[in-house]
Formats: sequence, C-alpha cells, structure tokens
Amino acid sequence: MLRPFVEAYLKVLREAILKHGLRVVSRSSNNQALIDLGLTPERREEVILNLQCENYAQGPLADDQGLPGDVWIFGCEIGGREVYVKLKIFTVQNEKYAKCLPFHPSQHSLHYPLK
Repeated sequence: MLRPFVEAYLKVLREAILKHGLRVVSRSSNNQALIDLGLTPERREEVILNLQCENYAQGPLADDQGLPGDVWIFGCEIGGREVYVKLKIFTVQNEKYAKCLPFHPSQHSLHYPLK
C-alpha cells in the first residue's frame, strides 16, 4: 500500500521540478555537501529526479519548521556514501513547486521500507 503512495509523490515531485526547477534551501551544510560529494547543483537535481520508491525512507512527516505541508525523506548512494535527502512539495497559486531542504551525507543509517 505504501509503494503507490510514494510513486504518486515522486511523480508530482518530478513534474514540479521539470516545470519550475528545484528550489534549494540555502544552508552551509547543503553547499558543503556538494563539495564533499563532488556534485554540481545540476547533478544534485539530476539525483533527485532519479529517486525511486526504493530510495524512500520516511514520510509524509510534519514540517519541523512548523510550515504548512509535509516533508519526505529519501536516501541514495553517491560515491559509496549514503546521502540524506529531505524534500517538500508546496503549492503557490495552484502551482506545485519542489524544495530540497537538507541534502548531505547521512549522519545515521537510513531504513528503506520499500527495498
């Protein structure tokens, strides 16, 4: 039952990114992660566009900043390192947008219920 839910989320996420681009929260940890992982911002977006159900770790979860909308956690491997990816879809004037919150090497091992 979880897989179709995650598939639907990823479909909307991809559509939002392809239409409006990926918004990334400017955090020093996000910028440093790109350097540490040897990625460009474009490659980070490509990684996110290629997430699959098997990368799903958690969600939907309440936004810990108290903002409307849910966040979802995914993980992937880049250069032999597990990467923690927190994503959010939000709506402005009936348009869906995608936001990447943290994107950095995982500090704790993630559990992947759909693997």
